[in-house]
Parts: sequence; C-alpha cells; structure tokens
Amino acid sequence: MTDREENAAGQAEEGEKGGAGQAAGAKDAAMQWAEKRLVLLEEAGQYEEDLSALTGSGYKGDLKRLSRMDHYGQAELLEMLFEQSERRADFGELLGVEDAYGLLFAGPSGCGKMTTAEHLVGNLKKMGYTRLAALRGVRLGSHSRKKAVRRMRAVLGLASEDTPLVLLLEQLSDNPWAGELYDILLEFAEEQEPGVLFPILIERDAAVFSAALKRDFPLISFSLPSLEDRKNYIRLHQNVEVVYEDDGTDGEAGEDEPFFYKIVFEGITPEEIAAETEGFSYAGLKQLTEYVKVYLTDILVRDNVPEQYACERVQEEGYYKVKGHMVRQAVAMLRERGGGSAGGPGPEAWGAGLEPVIRLLSQTELLSGLSQTARPAGQAQGADPAAGLTLSEIEQKVKIAAEGGPKDARALALRYREQVYQTDEFGKVDERLANSSDEYDEEE
Repeated sequence: MTDREENAAGQAEEGEKGGAGQAAGAKDAAMQWAEKRLVLLEEAGQYEEDLSALTGSGYKGDLKRLSRMDHYGQAELLEMLFEQSERRADFGELLGVEDAYGLLFAGPSGCGKMTTAEHLVGNLKKMGYTRLAALRGVRLGSHSRKKAVRRMRAVLGLASEDTPLVLLLEQLSDNPWAGELYDILLEFAEEQEPGVLFPILIERDAAVFSAALKRDFPLISFSLPSLEDRKNYIRLHQNVEVVYEDDGTDGEAGEDEPFFYKIVFEGITPEEIAAETEGFSYAGLKQLTEYVKVYLTDILVRDNVPEQYACERVQEEGYYKVKGHMVRQAVAMLRERGGGSAGGPGPEAWGAGLEPVIRLLSQTELLSGLSQTARPAGQAQGADPAAGLTLSEIEQKVKIAAEGGPKDARALALRYREQVYQTDEFGKVDERLANSSDEYDEEE
C-alpha cells in the first residue's frame, strides 16, 4: 500500500469514528433532554390525588361539602376501569373485561382532559408506575426530524420493567412529524410487556389518532358542557369555599379555617346564565365565576363602611349579591376575546375589525325572535327584521352608548327588550340595569 493509500484509509477511518462520535453525542443530548423532563412519582407530591378526588367516591365526611365538588363523567368511567380491588378483578375476569395499558383523550380545550389525566397518574402511581414524563408535541422538536425522532426514542428509553413509565403527551399533532412519532411510540408499546409503558395521549381532534392507536388504546371523548351541565356548574359554584391562613392578628395563630359564602344573582337566574354561555367550555365557565368574584370584591372595596365591617358583613351573612348586568358583561368579555369556548374567534378574525366578530358571536335570533309589538315603528308585519337595524349596528350603538357616546334610543330599546328586561323569581328587573348604572349598584 502506498503512502497516499495509507493516508486515505486513515482519513476514512477517522471520518467513520467522527460520524459515530457525532451520533453518540446527539443520542446523549437527546437522553439528557428526556431526563430533564422525568418526574419520579415517589417524590412528586402533586400526584398524590387520584380520580376519587374528582368523582368524590372516596370522600367521607360532610355531604354538603361533597355536593359542592365537581364531578367528571369521564373520571367516573376511568375510576371503574382502574379500581384496584380483588372483587372487581374477579368480576372483570369473569366478564372478560380487558385491561387498558394506555388511553387516548380527545375533545376541545378546557373540558377537563388534562385535569383527568393528572389525577389518573395518581391511580397509576398506586399500581406501581414509578416515573412520569409530561410533554407537549412541539417540545420534541419542530425544526428537525432527526432531533424529534431522537427525543421520542430517548423518552421511551426511560421505560423498563424495573422503572415503568407514564407518558403524558399533549398535542403531538402540533409537531410536523407527528405521524412518524406516533408510529415509533406504538411500535415501542407493542414490543413491551404490559405495565412497562402507559401512554396518555391528548388531542383536541380524535381524527388525529390512527386506526392502529384506537385499536390498542381506548378512546375517551370530552365534549363541551350541555345546557344542563352549564346550569349545574353555575349552581355548584354559587357556593364558594375559601381557606385562609389564621395569621394570629387577634392572638395566637391557629389552624387554617374554611370560609363559606354564597353568590346570589339578582336580576338573572342560573338558567339564564346557562343559556347565555352556549359554547363555553368548563374553563370558560370557571373564568366567568372568577370575574364574578372580582366584581364582588370591587363592590366591597367601594362600600362606604370600613373594610373590617364590610368583611364581617359578608362573613356573618354568608352571601353577597351580584347584579345581572355584571354577569352579562363578564360573559360578553369572555366571548369577545374567545375565552369562553374552544371555538372562539382567532387572531385572523380580529384583523378584519370588530364588526364581523360581533356578527359571529351575537345571537342570531336577537331580531328574528322579536314579537310584533317589539318591531321598530313603521316596519310592516312580516317584513325582514334586519331591514331596520342589523345585529352589528345594534351592538355598535350599544357599545358607543356604554362608552359615554350618544345614545340611540331605538337600538337600546331592542337590546333591552331581548337581553335585559326579563321576569324571574326576583320579579321584573329595574330599567337602570340596562345601562349598567353604578349608582344602582350602590343602592341598598
């Protein structure tokens, strides 16, 4: 072999070693990335609660308090699937109930998918799973296919018979290589013994899951709350429980004490709130209740009596009233920013201005549902209601009036008749509610 040939062979060998070294370095980097996202369940206090915390099945004590708990229908089903009892195991074997070693969750944002999954981790922890990796699809790497594949394999490499892993993977479909990554995950899961890996795969759209994934793992659907669900949620959350620290300002500090109060709606009923929150998710309803509590806080802050007496009055009476127009204002704010539901307007809708967004969000029956007596003067019976004022014009005129501009009596009257003036258990609502009068709020 000549000197030139020897040098070429040496360079080729060094190139192969360098390529192998780079591959090993990339593999090590992927494993380091995966290990940073690893949670040891024995040391993780946030996963102590299981599904019974959502369903209330394991609660023993004050039944009144139990009635204030949220109940998740999907959590009830999963609790039955994963209940660890000899009796259930015997009947499950008798009836041929197959064990689940992974789950698919699908449904709109804000409908309890992640909350249910996190509580299920508590059940899996009791079943012997010792590790958790919680990831979002885009975090696996959205700019490099090789990096995404390496990271997925590294995460799966954390699972073994000695260290069974729960993989909580959200919105893998947001990753450009989601299809290939799902195939890698499925292939790994099928090669392992049951109990080594438990994937909980969360997507907004069930169509993302392949037929192979649906064959191996049960699909649990989460949906937006129905009218009855929203009504129950609102009634449930009228009863508020707050636990505050006893800092010992009146003496020696003691244990934290719970404080209970009830939100009383004046001028609007839970049924009406439920009707006006069509399309809201549970997260949107929760935000609505938070807005209502902010309004209550503001009422107390503006109260003429000293702060100490204002707080004592709420504590002693155990309730506080909130005006109906405040609730409607909170609903409108959530709708306008798309926070009430998963299907709210996106940024592209706002680019076209306010009018198309209002048209999209307004109730289409606002004008079509007007009675003959509520029709604008001069409009013929049977004529198109929109021939007078369109929905967007009404909303714009109401908005201008609310911001202190000129008031269009015709538009305000139409809005008032359809959305404000209603009869309920509190009697007829005062007309001043239509203008959100601050003066009215300060009256007894």
